[in-house]
Amino acid sequence: MIRRYLVIFCGMFLMFSGVIAHADDSTLAAKVNGVEISKQKLDQIFDSYLRQQGIQAGAAKDPENYKQLKREALEVLISQELMWQEAEKKNIIASQADVERARDQIIKSLPSKEAYLDRIRQSGFSEKSYEEDLKKRLSAKQ
Repeated sequence: MIRRYLVIFCGMFLMFSGVIAHADDSTLAAKVNGVEISKQKLDQIFDSYLRQQGIQAGAAKDPENYKQLKREALEVLISQELMWQEAEKKNIIASQADVERARDQIIKSLPSKEAYLDRIRQSGFSEKSYEEDLKKRLSAKQ
């Protein structure tokens, strides 16, 4: 239910905002109010999205299914960027302590810190870039 409202909201917002999906530059997937979302970031998130949805990569190879799933991943990225921009505008930014607490909870949910580091590297992040991404996601939820 919430997802449906989020998709509707995003769709309406996209029509009236500065979002350009599938920008002309071959390295860009979208531009959100001047902020670029690279195709590399989209691919990283898409792989993670498939894992979260429990979808095997082979199942996503059907061209129509693949396009739909890729669109959904792009919508998630655009939504996150819009929510981050709104949080910045309202100065509602997650503190470093919030980020560290969330990171520590994630680490505790895994067998070891090494497993955590392996997971973020597989998702295309360094420790620092993952914490920056986590800060954005936490801020967007506030």
